[in-house]
Formats: sequence, structure tokens, C-alpha cells
Amino acid sequence: MTAEQVKKYSIDQSRLTFLRDISRENQRMVVWKHLDRSLQGLGDIDVAAPAADLDNITASSLVSAGSALKASHAVICDHLPSVRLHFYVQPERSPELFEFDVITQPSRMTSRWASPTKLVGLSVVDPTGIRRLRPGAEALTLLVMQGMTSAGADKLKAHDRECVLSGLAVDLDGAIEACRVLAPPLARRQLASFVERLAHGEWDASMALAALVGFGVTGMTSPKFAFDRGVHRNKYRTGDECLMFGIMRRLGRKMPHSTCVEFLAAAREDGHDVIDLVSTR
Repeated sequence: MTAEQVKKYSIDQSRLTFLRDISRENQRMVVWKHLDRSLQGLGDIDVAAPAADLDNITASSLVSAGSALKASHAVICDHLPSVRLHFYVQPERSPELFEFDVITQPSRMTSRWASPTKLVGLSVVDPTGIRRLRPGAEALTLLVMQGMTSAGADKLKAHDRECVLSGLAVDLDGAIEACRVLAPPLARRQLASFVERLAHGEWDASMALAALVGFGVTGMTSPKFAFDRGVHRNKYRTGDECLMFGIMRRLGRKMPHSTCVEFLAAAREDGHDVIDLVSTR
């Protein structure tokens, strides 16, 4: 976020302090999408980090959540492959939960891509003290993760489209570099061609599909990784999901129970770690 954007938008100071605290103690943690929206109190916070840093990030977030967010409890979900979901109960904002997600290995089409250690090399520390992807690299991650269907068609949401197009406009070189560094070899050339055409106003679905085929073929070389992702995807499609994943996907991050006590009991029963942050202050 630029200094001009900080002045322009209404910033949720509690979220800014929370994320700044964690960033200070975890130099390899990168906010890889939606930082501007998150700091305005819209949606969750998504960061990427090496798996070796995960427990330290969780510990830092628990401390900061208690002080900066005034959270009373945390619910930790480790049911998704390579992602840890943190949900914080803020009594004054109940029933809405604050979500902080840490991904240690992004994937697309059952293929690994965007290694967190490589994301660091495509990041900058912005004026707020938070490490985030440079604009072109963020545009690419949004395109790959959320912007295209499995057939290569455009499915960008309005706010993501704005971020993608502005990112390509100011940092096309960063997007092309991200294609080279983050994408699997079989998808790099096609993805870079697609990005260049999009920067000039053309959504080339056939080129997007060619890139995705490269991701898919690459996924076949890591059968266990692909199998784990396939199992999760099938659970998502059939509704066989844990409580917290369902809250994230279908309930707008809102507690489905009449009281916080009921919610925490249900989360614990469903196999999640529930942490009382008040007693640890």
C-alpha cells in the first residue's frame, strides 16, 4: 500500500497493528493478496510463509490478537493441506470472526507453484511496515488462484479485476518476472504470453488454458501432493467439510451458534484447537 493509499482509505487500525506486529517478527512472511481490502476491514488476511515459520507466525498472531484485536479466543484449523486457518473472536464484533490464513505451499491444478521462499524475492515492505508482493506479482497470483476457470475463462471479481489491471499497468515487468520465478516450467511461457496480452486489454482464454494444462501436467509428477489436493477438492464439492471451513466458505465468517460458548464447544468437538486469549494476557 502506498503512502497515498494509506491516506485515501479508512484503515482498520487494529488490523494494521496486528499485521505489523507479526510482520516485524517474521521477515519471510508475505501478504500475497487482498492487503488493501483487509486493512479496510473487508475479508480476511492471506499470507504465505515457509512451513518452518508456521508455528512462530501462529504464536506471534496469538499474542497480537489479544492486544491489538482485543480478541477473547482463537480457533486454529489445520484440516486443509498446506494451509493453517486462524479465527479470532472479537466480542465487540460478534458474531463476525476475524480470519488470518497462512499458506505454506500454494497450488493450482494439483501442481505446486509460488513457493513462499520465492515470493519473498518478489515482495516489498510498504510504508505501513508490512511485507507484500510487488503489484505485478500480486496481479499474477490473483489471476492464477482466483481469476480463471479450469477452461481458461475470465472469472475475476470486480475488486480483483481492479487490482489485476492496475498491477499490470504499473508493474508488467514484475508480473512477467513472477511468471518466470513462480510458475512451473511447463506453464511459464504460456502464462507470460497471457499476462502480456491481458495488459493490452485482451483475455486470451486459449493461452490461459494452455498455461493451466502446464500446471496440470506438472501435477502428475507429484502424485501424493496431487492426491491430497484432490481429496480436499472432493470434500469441498460434496460438503464434507469441517466446521471452520464451512464458516469461511458459506457463512461469511460468522458464528452459526446463538452464543460464543456454544460455538467454541462445537469447534473443539470438531477437532480444532480453541485457545483462551484472555487468560493468557
